[in-house]
This record gives sequence, C-alpha cells and structure tokens, in this order.
Amino acid sequence: MVPCVIAYGHGVFARYASGNSMIIPAAIPQKPHSVRGPFRLLAGFICLACSIAVIGTAYVAWRGTQLVPANFIVWLPGMAWLTRLAFHAALRGAAPKNEHWPFASSRVANCYFLIAILYSAFIPH
Repeated sequence: MVPCVIAYGHGVFARYASGNSMIIPAAIPQKPHSVRGPFRLLAGFICLACSIAVIGTAYVAWRGTQLVPANFIVWLPGMAWLTRLAFHAALRGAAPKNEHWPFASSRVANCYFLIAILYSAFIPH
C-alpha cells in the first residue's frame, strides 16, 4: 500500500489506500533565543562573579586555614550551571544547546535545586 502524502505546516499528512490516515510530525529544529546587549553585559558580570566565587571556594579549601562550609560545596554544581549559561549568553549571545549541563535533564536539575535550597534553608550553618 502506497500512501498519498501531503506536506503541510508542521508535519506530513498521509492517507493510505485502506482509508487509514495519520499525521507524521516533522522535526523542527529549535533555534536558541538571542540575547540583547544589556543582558549580555549583565551575563558577563554574573559569569565573572560566579568564577570568583568558585575559585575562592577552591582556594579556601586548598589553603586549609578555614573549614569550607558544606553549603558552598552543595552549591558548586549550581554555580557551574549558572557560569556556563552566563558565558554562552555573554559571548555567543544565545543560550547553549544543552541548557541543563552539568545535569542530565531538566528534571535532574530541578531536583538538585530543590534539594540545595532545602539544605540551605533548614540545615544550620
């Protein structure tokens, strides 16, 4: 059975000789949203602040003169995420293709941020 195929907007409509028909969605590539100038500047400042915070935490841990609070360690993956997102926004002017790195998916990222916020809110420092 050879289908009669009609292409339209966001998919392909196929009608088979047996009378059955189906819509086959077309793969539409997602274009990243562009970032305007003032927000690129703000993203650059955020990237710089995150980098200083991560380097400062690593320096304090390396020196060993003070005990690094666990709260700093808990937020390091979140800082990596924010730094990468700000880096792409500042230099490339668009969001990265995988917006959730270093997390596997948006669900993993949401679970991480929920746990980190609850840890920061309810564990005494």
